[in-house]
Amino acid sequence: MATTTTSTWLTNDRGAGKVGLLSPNAKAPIKVWAFFGAMLIIFQTYVMIKWAAGPYFESVPPGPTEVPRGVKVGVWVNSIIFCVTGPLVVWFWAIRPRIRTKQWTTEGLVTIWCAVLAWTWDPVANMFNQVYTYNSYALNMGSWVNSFPFWPGVNGGKPGAMMAEPLLMIPVGYTVGVVWFMFLTVAMMKWMRRRYPNLSNFSMILISASTVSLFECVIECAWIRTGFYGYRAAIPQLTLFDGQLYQFPIYEFVLAAALWAAGASFLYFKNDKGQTWAERGLERLTIGQKTSTMVRFCAVTAICTLIYLGSWMLPHAAISLWSQEWPREAQERSYFTNHICGPETDHSCGSPWLPLPGPHTAHFDPHGNVVVPPGVPQPGTESVTTFRP
Repeated sequence: MATTTTSTWLTNDRGAGKVGLLSPNAKAPIKVWAFFGAMLIIFQTYVMIKWAAGPYFESVPPGPTEVPRGVKVGVWVNSIIFCVTGPLVVWFWAIRPRIRTKQWTTEGLVTIWCAVLAWTWDPVANMFNQVYTYNSYALNMGSWVNSFPFWPGVNGGKPGAMMAEPLLMIPVGYTVGVVWFMFLTVAMMKWMRRRYPNLSNFSMILISASTVSLFECVIECAWIRTGFYGYRAAIPQLTLFDGQLYQFPIYEFVLAAALWAAGASFLYFKNDKGQTWAERGLERLTIGQKTSTMVRFCAVTAICTLIYLGSWMLPHAAISLWSQEWPREAQERSYFTNHICGPETDHSCGSPWLPLPGPHTAHFDPHGNVVVPPGVPQPGTESVTTFRP
């Protein structure tokens, strides 16, 4: 008895064509990545809408501390530079290739992810302690931390006194910074492969990512000096200029190198169809061009988010549990405390000698006194001391 097989005609971003005999049960990894990516997009959209429509969408003022003129100039210069270069990066890496090739490149999708979604994860490093704060003199509308379910940090604060995300710099800053350094690492890996063809992949990735990370950290140290932002909770033994307003944790070099290494590897290593890990199996899907682009973007979102949170954000959050007290200069500047701690509040800033407070827990004020919020049981009462299984 003769058997017949059918060939499947597929349409995707790379055009329509006959790709061969496909099994109905053929695996398509892109479907798994796209599913998780779609869930992340829905979650991030929910977080941002909840923030924009809620009471926390309120500007955090600089406060009583006078902002030096040089710091004001630094904030506005940074804002202007990012607002100009951000769209240029999107044009160069995403829009222009799309116009030329009639399809979205993976690099273009990563650029769009940075511009639209990556920056919404910015507060995650401050989950348990305030790793960094931004200058609230910059245009801001507070932060979306309270829109994250079960946010544990005290930096959730209240409207007008909470972590302040600079709106003119964060979205475009992620677009410029992440895209530039990630793609620079890819370019260096390609150069090293041509120059040293016998070099192992591990050595190629390590040297490229470390070099770019060192370059990035030097720029960041100079950037912090402008007064745009600064690292607050850090480990003294692993921090340059410890105790200064412009202190810089050395382990930032390691975490940044991990981020550039993972991100660049994702873009560099592709199969014979030019597909990254996230896009493999696309040719097995019988979908149109627009749908395939959406599927690819969802898949890229999943991989990029995993890389970003796993290599940089969550490690920083974990390290902050062992960090020391904020620099005294930072605590005395209300435009850097964002009014979540410091002299004009009833919260002490991060310290290894005091427990990390939650947004609605008893805590210490800057003078070492215990503060018990309304509705929280007083220490020593039966509701606190009695254990009931």
